[in-house]
Amino acid sequence: MEKLVEKNFLGQDMEFYGCKSCAISNHEITNLVGGYIYDDGFVNITADPEVPIKGFMVVGIKPHVSTLTKLQPMERFQIIETINKLEEIMHSLGYDHVLKFEDGFSTHWREWVIPANDKIFYNPRIFESDEKSRTKWILYYERFAIVLFQALVEENISKEQYHLFINKLYETKDVDELVMVFRSICGNNFEKVLRRLQSDNMNFGRGKNLKNISNYVKKFATDEEKEEVVEFAEKVKRLFREYHQ
Repeated sequence: MEKLVEKNFLGQDMEFYGCKSCAISNHEITNLVGGYIYDDGFVNITADPEVPIKGFMVVGIKPHVSTLTKLQPMERFQIIETINKLEEIMHSLGYDHVLKFEDGFSTHWREWVIPANDKIFYNPRIFESDEKSRTKWILYYERFAIVLFQALVEENISKEQYHLFINKLYETKDVDELVMVFRSICGNNFEKVLRRLQSDNMNFGRGKNLKNISNYVKKFATDEEKEEVVEFAEKVKRLFREYHQ
């Protein structure tokens, strides 16, 4: 069987034969960034070794199957319970929401679990990556601004508040700054309006953006950001150990 070599995000060669997921399950790859966060012999969790995004976890399994429908009910239950525990740990570390993607193109099933952090998915630095990403960012900002403005109109804002919001639209393309102005205008009604926005599903394009973000951070992540990935993985590993003691 041919030996394969892939680099982790620290620039180290990861050597394995055949299926990388099988090699991870068998602990044949010894330089996974962050090591093995959790492994009960059937389900394993590692930080993504190639993508330096803080909190980006890969849930894998021992059997070489492409879909969970090929497993027994109790095996599927074991996987779901492990993912639920990972999500609880994420919450305890400050991430209230996580995204979960099943890699439907892999011959060896795996699932990606990643913090739903807008600063990752709509980071202005993505302007540096490619034209498609820049276009997505502008589209997201414009759609978000429109929905915020509609909410403000329903709140019967004053003429001065209207001009404040419009001026901010032209001054910045930063969602966080826009929300700060929105909060100052709505006052006590802000949380109510925000809940309505969330119910209207204002989370645009996260899944579609993940590939662009992954390609971007592989190229532009700083040493400090990579170190944060490792430190976060160690925290998750420690909490799993405490849970099973």
